[in-house]
This record gives sequence, C-alpha cells and structure tokens, in this order.
Amino acid sequence: DWLARAGIFSWLALGVLGLGAVVVLGLSTFSTIVLPIVFSAVAAAVFVPVVDLLQRFGVPRSLGALLTILLIIGGLVLIVALITRSVIDQSEELSAAFSIAFADLQTWLAGFGIDEGIIEQARDAVTSLFSTGGGGLLSSAASAASSAAALVIGLFFGLVFLYFLMRDAPVLPEWAHRNLDGSQAVEVVSVTRSGVSVVRSYYTGRAVVAVFDSIVISVGAAVLGIPLVPAIAFLTVLGCFVPYLGAVVAATLAVVLGLASGGFTTALIMLAIVLLTQIVLEPLVEARVIGQSLGLHPMVVIIATTM
Repeated sequence: DWLARAGIFSWLALGVLGLGAVVVLGLSTFSTIVLPIVFSAVAAAVFVPVVDLLQRFGVPRSLGALLTILLIIGGLVLIVALITRSVIDQSEELSAAFSIAFADLQTWLAGFGIDEGIIEQARDAVTSLFSTGGGGLLSSAASAASSAAALVIGLFFGLVFLYFLMRDAPVLPEWAHRNLDGSQAVEVVSVTRSGVSVVRSYYTGRAVVAVFDSIVISVGAAVLGIPLVPAIAFLTVLGCFVPYLGAVVAATLAVVLGLASGGFTTALIMLAIVLLTQIVLEPLVEARVIGQSLGLHPMVVIIATTM
C-alpha cells in the first residue's frame, strides 16, 4: 500500500511539475507583455505611497500617477546621463591608463607562464569600450539601438500598466467585491494587500542595503584615488536591485577602474573591498534591515538569501 501511494504521489507531483513547465513556456512566448506586467506590478507596490501622498496634498490620482512615472523616468535618465557624461569626459585618460595597466599586468602574468594573447584580447576589449572611436561606447550604443524595438514595446506596456495600477489602486478591491463571491473577494483582497505590503517592505530594506553598499564601495574607491566614483556609487545602488548580475557588473567596473588608475595592487585592494562588502557585510546588514522590515528572524533572511 505504501508503495502504491508513493507511486501515485510521484506521478501527481510529476504532472504538477509538467503543468508548471508548460505554463512557464507559454508565458515566455508572450514575455513582451508578461514581463512588463510583472515589473509594473512590483513597481506599483513600491510607488503607490507616492501617489497616495500627492493625493493627500490635493493632487488627483490620475495626475499623481503621471507625475510619479515622470519622476521615475527623470531619475533614471539623470543617473544614466551623469554616468555617460563622466565616462565620455575621461574616456581618453582611461584608455591610456588601461594600456599602461594592462602592460604591467601582462608582464606580471608572463612570469607565471600565462598566455599573453589572453591579456591582449582583454586589453583591446576594455580600451575599445572606453574609446570614442568607431568601435567605442557610442558606436556600440548606436548599433544596439537598432535592435531595441522589443525593449521599447515592453517599456511602453510596462509604463501603461504601471500608470493604471497606481491610479486605480484604491478601487481595485471594490472591483474584486463586485466581480467575485463574498468570501473569494475577501480572500483575494487580503492576499493582495499582504503581498503588496511584503514587496514594499522588502524593497524598502533592499534600498537601505543598496545605499550601505554604495557608501562603503565608493568611499573605498575614493580613498584609493579611483576615477568615476559617482558612476561606481550609482551602479552599485542599481546593481543591488538586479539579482546576481547587478553586483557583478558594479564590482567589475570598480576593479577595472582600479586597475587603470593605480595598477594591479590598487585593483586587488578594490576587489578585496568589494568582496568584503558584498560577501561579509551585506548579508549581515541585509539580515538586520530586511528581517526587521518583513518581521523575520535574521537567520531566516541569511538562509533565504544564500539559497
């Protein structure tokens, strides 16, 4: 009997997993619409309090939602403009510094029998990235813009969904009560409110962690004399909201700029600062801050974020 029950349970579990895989595959087919909906729902949970605040000052919700979206876009555009401007202003100096730094690194690694061709390829890639010539940053951005149609469509749908979610947040529970049975409406509204509260608390705590990481890493870069400290600070903050990839990109930029400005030793010190911040200090701060905001024990947060 126990073997039969285990077999039935196993087939049922495989069926559920198969159904989940089919659903995920189907949603991925419509990712141009599905992903903007997901991201706009998360953003709405975070920024609805801004619209509520504007409404308390007499601003209509439709106008408040529009102003909030313009504020988000303006902040992102300002950050990108500042980073791009600082990179362009120092592109020639950085290109020359990279050539010298990679030459020193190539000489140092040659003593360990490492192929010099690998270092030369890395040097050419980084130098061309910071150059303003045909293969540089600007031309790469121009070539990427030609294939950005899907991104533009996704951003448009996401902004539209975000606008309506922020504008109609107070009336959505009424819609649920009108279109669902009494008990179902209560459960849907309760679960939605709990989910919104958890998402808002998580990203509030995440913002605190991002600012902490940015301060530690940017101060370390400034002490070491590394250029583009504001760019490192901004990218560190943004990177904390992008799982896995964001932290790697921000850390790579800081280490590579350290290699260009001060050589191999400065790059190693910057790498140590980044690793100490992201591997040792960040989990401790994250466990404390996010644990408080979500009402979880710090050990639960550490285990969850590690897994």
